[in-house]
Amino acid sequence: MAITEKQRNRMYTEFVKFLGEETTQAMLSHFPARDADQPVSRDQVDVLLARMEARVVDRLTNRMLTVAGIGLAAITALLAAFT
Repeated sequence: MAITEKQRNRMYTEFVKFLGEETTQAMLSHFPARDADQPVSRDQVDVLLARMEARVVDRLTNRMLTVAGIGLAAITALLAAFT
């Protein structure tokens, strides 16, 4: 969860006293300032990868079935033409 701006300012004010400005800024740069900046979790990556894999498999299956259907139609037409 991202820290709020109020929490961030409070942390900055308190840590600067002990760590100095440069170190505090470096440390706080590792904490997202907003939800949009929040690092993605492993679970979120797994869900997205599963969705993408399902889409790829679906598309490949549809294309393979289409190619197989066209191939079967072509073979049937050739057999009909030569028999």
